[in-house]
Amino acid sequence: MNNRLLTLLRGHFVFVRRIEFLGNSFQEDMLVQGTADWNPSPTASTSLLYEEQGLMTPMNPSSVIAPSIPVRASHEWRFTGDIGDSSSAEVFFYPEIRHFYTISLSGDGPAFFKHHCSPDTYSGSFQVLKGGTAIRLDWDVHGPKKNYRISTMFERAATRT
Repeated sequence: MNNRLLTLLRGHFVFVRRIEFLGNSFQEDMLVQGTADWNPSPTASTSLLYEEQGLMTPMNPSSVIAPSIPVRASHEWRFTGDIGDSSSAEVFFYPEIRHFYTISLSGDGPAFFKHHCSPDTYSGSFQVLKGGTAIRLDWDVHGPKKNYRISTMFERAATRT
């Protein structure tokens, strides 16, 4: 199967994520720095298992929040074949294999998608940058008790040994 998105994502990345709370004075903006890997999935040759780990810290250095909080996440990306210059994938929470969102990327994007988690809505965008060595993934999250933006910049890193 030929899928440009699968080829682009396979490998090791470092990332910086900014979580900015909009209009919530009681919540502090946060920064997450870590690593992310898209490796072959144990479930199918047309899938990659995404695993990230990092440390979340307050963006305000005088914060009363704990100095750093470890974070982890896992998703399975299931790819379909390319159609023209468009590559697609279904993204699932892992290991529970619950649908998260569908991405269809034409060229370098951006691609737009949504995830509904009632009563909240997550609106996402994905874009390839720097000739395929960087990726930007943004989420705008809105709901009765949620109003924030998550911006993540991934940069391809040296291969792990």
